[in-house]
Parts: sequence; structure tokens; C-alpha cells
Amino acid sequence: LALGSVGLFDALVALVTCQVGAGRVGEVRDTTPTIPPPVRPVAMPPGPGQVELRDVSVRMEQRAVLDHLDLSVPSGTSVAIVGGSGTGKTVLTSLIGRLLDPDEGEVLLDGVPVSHLELATLRRTVTHAFERPALLGITVHDMIAYARPEASRAEVAAAAAVAQADRFIRSLPEVYDTPLVRAPMSGGELQRLGLARAVVADARVIVLDDATSSLDTATEVKVTQALDRVLTGRTSVVVAHLAATAGR
Repeated sequence: LALGSVGLFDALVALVTCQVGAGRVGEVRDTTPTIPPPVRPVAMPPGPGQVELRDVSVRMEQRAVLDHLDLSVPSGTSVAIVGGSGTGKTVLTSLIGRLLDPDEGEVLLDGVPVSHLELATLRRTVTHAFERPALLGITVHDMIAYARPEASRAEVAAAAAVAQADRFIRSLPEVYDTPLVRAPMSGGELQRLGLARAVVADARVIVLDDATSSLDTATEVKVTQALDRVLTGRTSVVVAHLAATAGR
């Protein structure tokens, strides 16, 4: 009887764990999205990737982070945004891909307000690489190809090579098919996967939000040289704390 009770105890713990997890999933599903989809979406026009912010203001906790900002990023150019922590760099770049909506003003992509575009279309047109990329997907391949699930292994490997990630991926137990839960990574390795994900997206506009801050100097130089080829002809916005990083 005692041994039978022990077996039941394990099952009960598992059931409680499932109940808690289901409750958390329910909370997420019931949450109202902070970025609502457009009521009448318009088609994304063909274009070279011109970004424009018109009279944009963003306030957080009664503080004006951006105050009536006008900014025009011509297509095919690279613009660096440099400044200390808390100066609004990430807020500004979040507006381009509509990860955040402004309190006033509008953001346009090739002449169309981003708030009028379907979110799925916008995510394919503007891609972001962050300082701390989220581990999305089951395997390493899934994470890199998250924005383009149809991407082939060759395309994923080529993007990883640009981000200087291919070498450490090939040292993993199952290479690109290694589950993320079995792939311990340093901050720099994680950033390189995030960069590879941005490269494989093949987007019109690329936003690099402090995406190389955890790389050592030698690796950052190699990544920057490889990104130069990828970014040629695309619009790119680079966030950095250091002027030297922005200069490269």
C-alpha cells in the first residue's frame, strides 16, 4: 500500500504541474495584444525600403522618450543610432517594425503607414536582431529559420556562416538538429544565432539593436565584415553604445 501511494504521489505532482502550466497558457491567450492588427490592411507595395518617422512622440511613465521626432532613412543606407542607456534608442527602432506604437505621429515604410500593414507582412519586411535574442523554435535550425520556416538547410547554414555561428553549431551533438534545450550557449553565441536569424529573413529593412555587444572584438570585426555584404543595397538601422561600433 505504501509503495502504491508513492506512485500516486508522482502522478498527482505531474497533474498539478500541468494545471499550473495550462493556467499560464490561458493567461497568455486571454491577453489583449498591445499591437492590434489593422482593421483594413493594405498590401505592402514594392519598394526599396525607405523608412520615415513623422512628428513621432512616445511617452513612458509620464516621461517623453521621443518628443516630436522627424527622421528619414533613405532606402539602401545604413544609419547608426548612438547613445547611452535610457536615451530611447530601442524605442525608436521598435517603431520601425511596429513592436511599439507611438503616442503621436506615424511611421511609414515605403510611403505606407506601418499601422496599415498586416503584422505577418510587416514581420517579413522588417527584421530585428536584439542584444538578447529569444530562443524560439525546437531546434537550432528552427530558431534561425523562425522568420522563414521554408528556408532550406543550405540557406540556414549560409546565414550562420555570415554570423560566425556555423563553427560552434557544428560542434553540437546533432549539429543544426540539436534541440535548443540541449544546446547551452554563451551570450556571444546566442547573439550570433540572433544575427543569423536576421540574415536568413532576407528582409527589406534590417534593425540591429546592440546585436553585437556580447561578441569579442575579433569576432565582431569578422561579423561586421560579413554583414557589410549582406546589408549592401538594404536599409539598415544599427543601435550601438559606442561610436567605434557604429563606425564599423
